Amino acid sequence: MAPRVLPDKGAQIVVYCASRTRNASEKAPRELATLNYTNMKDYEGGKQDALHNAAMILTGMGPVSIRKTVPSKLFSAIYALFSGIAFLGTVRILLIPSTTGCFISFIWSN
Repeated sequence: MAPRVLPDKGAQIVVYCASRTRNASEKAPRELATLNYTNMKDYEGGKQDALHNAAMILTGMGPVSIRKTVPSKLFSAIYALFSGIAFLGTVRILLIPSTTGCFISFIWSN
């Protein structure tokens, strides 16, 4: 299936494993090497790192320090998402009076 999906043998392929044992992400590059693929990378962090980094980028918290354990990554990601939601909720509450006034004056002017 790999040659049909990705015919370029020199294309970069990034593999990761969703489980904590990381068996699949260690086996996949070896199997791809037998098919003559040459540019493979193992993303060691897996889905937990992907969630953590995405949450930090989404909430604008910038570069993150390296978290070693899965619980610390999950806590950090949930905290970042909660902070972003709380910030947006606060801004919405603060903007309701001014935006309502603008809409009412716009409607009355027409």
